[in-house]
Amino acid sequence: MQSSSITREHESREPQAQRPWGQAEVLSKREGLCVRRLVVNPGARISLQRHRRRREHWFIVDGIADVDIGGEMSCLCSGQSVDIASGSWHRLTNVGFGPLVVMEIQTGDAFDEEDIERGADDCELSGVAASFEVCE
Repeated sequence: MQSSSITREHESREPQAQRPWGQAEVLSKREGLCVRRLVVNPGARISLQRHRRRREHWFIVDGIADVDIGGEMSCLCSGQSVDIASGSWHRLTNVGFGPLVVMEIQTGDAFDEEDIERGADDCELSGVAASFEVCE
């Protein structure tokens, strides 16, 4: 039987970070994988962005989200999820009255700021070093 200390040996956890749209917390990161918990305030949205070297999976834990992937809009609620392919423009908007809680699972070989290309940025994060926004 494998010890949990061995399993967690290569994982790390970072503190919660406040963003103009809410907050992001890296729950786990290791080679090839990063798991974050996003909390998006009512009426807020993350920047329109895409990544070349990673894929994402969003699982809605609580709330209602409008999701834009490549210009295709869909509405997701608690318990629903969506996959975002590398290179796809995507954005998440909280259209509910309470906080939108999302588990974001990133897989790939790059989780740094250089792998974020922003198309539209309500929060003007372009060019701002935001190490908590990505898994480094």
